[in-house]
This record gives sequence, structure tokens and C-alpha cells, in this order.
Amino acid sequence: MSENLDDFENIYLPELKTKDDVLEFIKKGMFFKRKRIEEVFYRRFVSLRQKIHKVLSNEGLDDFDYDIYVNSILIDCRALFLENPRYKLNGTLQGAYRARNLDEYAKGIDEFFDREVIEGKSLKVVIKDWVDKRLVHIDYLEPEDEDLVFENILLIIDRKTLGNIFHDVLIIAKQYEKIRDLYGENAEEQLNRTLSWLTG
Repeated sequence: MSENLDDFENIYLPELKTKDDVLEFIKKGMFFKRKRIEEVFYRRFVSLRQKIHKVLSNEGLDDFDYDIYVNSILIDCRALFLENPRYKLNGTLQGAYRARNLDEYAKGIDEFFDREVIEGKSLKVVIKDWVDKRLVHIDYLEPEDEDLVFENILLIIDRKTLGNIFHDVLIIAKQYEKIRDLYGENAEEQLNRTLSWLTG
């Protein structure tokens, strides 16, 4: 659980200056922002997993389709796991875990992507280099730097190894689904289940 709940809670509360602000907050519900983070994240996360299963099963994918799927998967990984921590309300897995006060799980995801996979480069850096410099932007790179970015991304998507990004994301998904099964679909349901366990 979060060690500093005062700081943690404030990011989910809007500034309530007027009666109308308070009424709007009550209408939306105190868990509105937390639920929204997880709702947006989960829709995209389900789609990511479907794309990974399609790539792993290799169902009717020619080289062109395969490239599209893999690049889309990498963009999703960038969006869902590698957002700057200062954007606390973004729909990332870490944000979903923090919305439930499961900071240790969020920290575990950060540590997973911060681990070194190539000498001097973390998994996070390898994915961000490819997505930021070649997919969503086309940065100027010297030919040898471009080759290195390409070689690095190929290492983490190699389907012949178990330590590739496809299998890793499916393992992460399995853990997240266990949390949802145990605690509920969002922070509000988690609180309700916890209160029910405590009072039942």
C-alpha cells in the first residue's frame, strides 16, 4: 500500500471551490478518476493482448501484416508501460495499480522495464528508442545508429526465445487479471470487496 496516502489521494481529487464543483464531484463519484484510468488502460490492454496472440499464432500474417502488428504492439507497450511517472493520471498499468493503492505492483512493472537487456540499455530504452525515433517520429540518425536501434528491437521481439516482449506482456497480463479477479475491476469495487470481507 502507499506509504504517503495524503500525497497519493490528492491527485484524484479535483479542486472544489464552489457548491457546483462539489455537486459535480458527488455526481461523478469519488472514484471517478481512478475508475477512468483503469477503464481506458484496460480497453487498450485487451487489444494489445489480442495483437500479441495473433502474432504468436501467426494466423494468416504475411511479412507486411507482421510488421504492422509488431509495431502496433511496441507502440502499445510504450503507451501502457513506459509513460513518464510525473503524469500520474495517464492510463498506464502502473497508474492502474497506483489507483488501487498497489504501489508495490507498480514499482515491480517499472523495475521490469528498467532492467538491462542489452549492455548499457534497459528494456524501456530499447522500446522507446524504436517507437520514439522510428515509429511516432522519424529522428535523424546516423546509419550505424539506426542499425543499432533496429538490432536492439529485434533482440526483444525474437519469437524463438521465451524472454521476448510478447511473452513478457502476457505474463504481466496474467498477474493483472489475477488482481482484477481477486479485488474487482477497479478501485471502487476493490474498496467494496475489502469492506465486505472485513464486515462479513
